[in-house]
Amino acid sequence: MALIYTLGIAIDSPKTPLAQEHTATQQQPSRPLLLQDAVSASTLTSAAVALSTVLTSHRVTHAFFGGWAVIAKGADRESKDLDVLVKGEKDEIVNLLTNDIKGLKGEDVGTWMVIPQARNDYVAFFWKPHAASSEMVLVELFIGPKTKIPPTVMLQVDMVHTVPVIDTPSLFRGKLAACASRSKPNDCADVVFLATTYSSQLPSDAIKKIDTKVIGMAVKKYPELIESLEGLGISTRKAIKKVGSCDSLSSNSSGFSISGRMNEGEVQRGLFC
Repeated sequence: MALIYTLGIAIDSPKTPLAQEHTATQQQPSRPLLLQDAVSASTLTSAAVALSTVLTSHRVTHAFFGGWAVIAKGADRESKDLDVLVKGEKDEIVNLLTNDIKGLKGEDVGTWMVIPQARNDYVAFFWKPHAASSEMVLVELFIGPKTKIPPTVMLQVDMVHTVPVIDTPSLFRGKLAACASRSKPNDCADVVFLATTYSSQLPSDAIKKIDTKVIGMAVKKYPELIESLEGLGISTRKAIKKVGSCDSLSSNSSGFSISGRMNEGEVQRGLFC
């Protein structure tokens, strides 16, 4: 049975205010240009609820991850987009969201504009609560009929709605993998937040499954991670020794490319590093 978190705060964790998220996103050749301004937390949540309402109504398996998922668990930072794993055919999801849609019970789920994208495992949309709205949310779907989705929990994101979010160990692995492969300070802050606030949900057996090279590269990029990772029982010295003088992960290590360009399936693989 899925776990349920109330108002983004786990029962065994100290209460942390739900806030906005801002991610300074690097431009990737294979991804669209992202919005430059942070979006209000309430608008991000509305977009997440709208998407989940539609996908759930059509029995499409999905789960949120990334920065907004960390915010929904209580992190105090900003964002401008949503990251979602979706198990389904890309064309079918595009048709579903760009038609005149309603939720299963007739809920208003806003308007969706697809952003042209050639990749098979990725599609992005701009979501607006209504056509005249000045606020837009970039919603990025990492998609495919064989997409692996980690274990999920149902997270209560407002007084009424819950949405599926990948569990804490998977979220932690994904953020650590992001630290190892790119330079975004929010990734480091997210790892520290999860390691300190949700340490009880990061048992030793889950920690042992993390690729030592990923840990080593993350610590080389962000030495400030050492204290939090050591607190989880991770030997950062051993991990750093494992990667030696390398300054990037190889293309066959946890799915990350030497060039920094995002390969197909790379984001999904990072959640299982």
